[in-house]
Amino acid sequence: MKKLLCLMLVFGFLALACNKDDEVRPFVSINANWENAPDYTAGVWQVPYPEGVFEVPKTYKVYGSCDYMEGIDPEKSFFNTSGVAWDPLINGFRGIATVTLSAPNGDKLYMEGEYLAFQTHYNETYFNFTGGTGIFDASEGWIKSTGTGDPITGHVFLDAAGKISEPKGK
Repeated sequence: MKKLLCLMLVFGFLALACNKDDEVRPFVSINANWENAPDYTAGVWQVPYPEGVFEVPKTYKVYGSCDYMEGIDPEKSFFNTSGVAWDPLINGFRGIATVTLSAPNGDKLYMEGEYLAFQTHYNETYFNFTGGTGIFDASEGWIKSTGTGDPITGHVFLDAAGKISEPKGK
């Protein structure tokens, strides 16, 4: 009888240990069109390259649309750059970026990853979702974007697609 009681206790503790509070959320497609506008008030990175020194804004405001969100608030949505360097292998610039996208209701979605900016003005980004607030809390997944930069205005226009965990409450 003692063995049976001990076994029941062990299985009971195992069942409790395996029961997570987090809900399992399936991955869904995410598509977006973004315009990143330089915010020179945040400063620039001075990046040496073969033709001199190139200035990369430290922060961009993010405008555009995303089928995963009910709009993007550009006053609270940012693309922040760091670690920018000339990469002769790609004949362009490579850097790290963190992104905060804010929905009109204030819920935020966070991303971090790498961006590539080529001398042809072609751009690519590779991001992982690293969480968020509100319905985007604990978001996971990835997104890739491609597009072009305008050498006159510094704006970058990107089309993005990937997979992300379904928002909470959907």
